[in-house]
Amino acid sequence: MKLDLTITVKETKVRIYSYHDISDPLNENIDIFVSVGGSVYGGTVISLENVRQLMMKPDLPDYFYVSNSIVISILTPETISNAVREMIEEDDLEYIFCKQIAISGASGAETE
Repeated sequence: MKLDLTITVKETKVRIYSYHDISDPLNENIDIFVSVGGSVYGGTVISLENVRQLMMKPDLPDYFYVSNSIVISILTPETISNAVREMIEEDDLEYIFCKQIAISGASGAETE
């Protein structure tokens, strides 16, 4: 299932979408985009089990670091939208995810 949701936060419409399918909500990571107030932010949503599985791989360091990411228990539209809602309500979205730069005339550029 591809993610494409619209929620309202602080009286503002917010679109949460991904070009990736969620194939295993318990053990998955996907890149998402959050469009709010004329800006688009990108980040990765990772399930807790996926972090555990990645940490178990041999020859990896003893730490796990991913910038512009959040870890949630399970990847469902509800948990992802709840997490994004909380980030926006706490004014943390721009600190956690990366603001995307639209290049005028570039093919595939998001426009809002």
